Amino acid sequence: MPPFFRSQGDSPLTPMTEPATPKTSKRRKHYVKLSFNDTEFERVTALAEQAGRKPATYCRLKALEQDAQLTHWLPELREVHRDLGPIGNNLNQTVRHLNRGHQLEESLALQLEAALQETRNELRRVQQLLQP
Repeated sequence: MPPFFRSQGDSPLTPMTEPATPKTSKRRKHYVKLSFNDTEFERVTALAEQAGRKPATYCRLKALEQDAQLTHWLPELREVHRDLGPIGNNLNQTVRHLNRGHQLEESLALQLEAALQETRNELRRVQQLLQP
């Protein structure tokens, strides 16, 4: 079987492994219709040719690869989501307090700064997860 490659923008092609298909898998009988404009079709066809694949096979492999990447991120993203809940709650309480005309006391200002720093930290975690 010819090697399968991943294209990363204008960078050189890097090897990519083909997703494993279960041994219990039978003949593929489900079809998905894809539509491309001329430019997209030319790009997909060229990428498939570079990978030594038919365009349909290339699209299937890329779709399954992306799914595997998203699944990999889910546990960490759930953790970040859980961590952001209390931070958002603290920020909302602070804004509500200020909107009622109260002054920003030093203790509240410190809590706000801590909440903002936690938010920045969580956003950095998300950015790291989303980097290729």
